[in-house]
Parts: sequence; C-alpha cells; structure tokens
Amino acid sequence: KVILVGVSFFIFLLVFDKIEKPKPHGNLFVVVAKSERDGYYRYFVREKRTKYLLCSNEEYQVGDLLEIAFELKEFKAERRPASFNERNYYYSLKIYYQLKALKITKVGERFVLSKIKASLLNYFKSYPPLTKGYIEALLLAENDFSGDFKKSLSLMGISHLFALSGMHLNFFIVLLERLFKSSNKKEVIILVILTIYVIVLGFPISLLRAYLSYLFLMMFKEDGISSLDALSLAFMVLLINPYRCYHTSFILTFLVSFFIIVAGEGFLKTAIVAFLVSLPFFSNF
Repeated sequence: KVILVGVSFFIFLLVFDKIEKPKPHGNLFVVVAKSERDGYYRYFVREKRTKYLLCSNEEYQVGDLLEIAFELKEFKAERRPASFNERNYYYSLKIYYQLKALKITKVGERFVLSKIKASLLNYFKSYPPLTKGYIEALLLAENDFSGDFKKSLSLMGISHLFALSGMHLNFFIVLLERLFKSSNKKEVIILVILTIYVIVLGFPISLLRAYLSYLFLMMFKEDGISSLDALSLAFMVLLINPYRCYHTSFILTFLVSFFIIVAGEGFLKTAIVAFLVSLPFFSNF
C-alpha cells in the first residue's frame, strides 16, 4: 500500500506542471485579499474557485465585486540565479496568472469568508502602531510591521518569531484542552474552533500544518498513530499543490517540526535543534 501510494504520488508530481492552468472565463471578479504596498495595492481576486493577482493604484475592499477589462499576464521565473522566483511563489499560493487591468469598475459587493478577517484588521486600526502590529501578526497572521522595527527584525533574522506559526496554534490547543477538559466532546469542540480559526485566517501554511497534524492524531488515535505519522500525512496533503515546496514557510515548518519530533521532548533541546536546523536555510534565504 505504501509503495502504491508513493508511486501514484510521484507520478502526480511529475504531471502536475503539464496540467493546463485555469484562465478567466469572464470579467467579473470578487476581491478576497488585499495588502498595501509602496504606492499601490495588491489584490487577490477570485472568479469561481480560481484566484488571480491584481495590482492597482485604486483602493477596493475585500468583498467588492469588480468588472475588469484586462490582459492576462504570466509570472516570470527567476531572472538571475538565487533571485526571487515570482512564478514559483504565486504558484505556491495557487495563483497562476496576473490580471493587467485596463479598466476597473466596482459593480457590487459579495460576502466572502476573508471579509471576517478584513473586518478584524479594520477593528484594530485604531490601536497604537506597535500594539496593532503584534495583534495582527500573532492573532491574524498579518505582518504589518513597518519602518525601523521591521528592518531590525529582518537584520537580526528573527522575523519568524513575530509571525503566526504552528507553535502558537499548539499553545492555543493546550489552552482549549484546559478550558474544555471536563467535556466529553472536548476533541470535537477543539477541532470545530480550530477549523473556523484556520478558515478565517485564509489557511496560512504553518498553521495548516499544525492543524492537519492535530486532526490526523485525533482521527487515527485508536490506531496508535505517531506524531511523525501525522506530520507525514499533513506533508502529503499539502503537496497536492507541489509548488508549496518552494514556499519558505512550507520548508521551515516541516523541516523544524520533523527534527523536533525526532529529537524528543525537552525545552532546551527543542530550542537548540530548531535553531541549528533552520540556521542554514535562513542564511540561504
């Protein structure tokens, strides 16, 4: 069974790049994600189940329905060795084309799940900048630090400490287990809460890894599944989109988690292993 699954999975990885990527069929798109860049806005817009990249100087909100006259643009691979590979990055997010807008008209609004996250981000806008940055990074998986603080984090190589990760989700799970320890349906309640949380945040990779690992541990608990088995299953599920293997979060979350599980328990041991394993990769990135 293992060999059969492994061979099938390997064949799938080989043919995935040959599969034709879906192109837009019309010109109506709904905004599902928004981020502000230097002098422009970057949007992820969706037609049916497929997302596309849209950059514009005009500001729109998550949930806005846009009529777009566009030219379809393909992403470029790295232009020089070891530089940023735009194609692999956006493919890892299941975005295969960019819409080069010729004309954009807002024609209405629709409810999308990501609007919940956008509303929460909007709620915290009135907070002091640094406090807002902490809340958005550690609760909503949104890195909004700016200026000298962001530059310092990058230079010191500790940006990952201020990003929502599997470690934070594990901490959240422990709190929920304490909170519902007297309930017979404790595991079901925790899974429902975690599922809603991960969906609202838009499935960030490191959180998804922790969530799937916990889900598989609960599903196959009576079969004696190990933490390494659960991690391996989560790895295969996420590689349904093979381009995720180029995403920094994917590489680090699985690599560090694997070595922590193999090394065993112990706070100091965990800290040392995580540091030594991730160091070569952070240096390279």
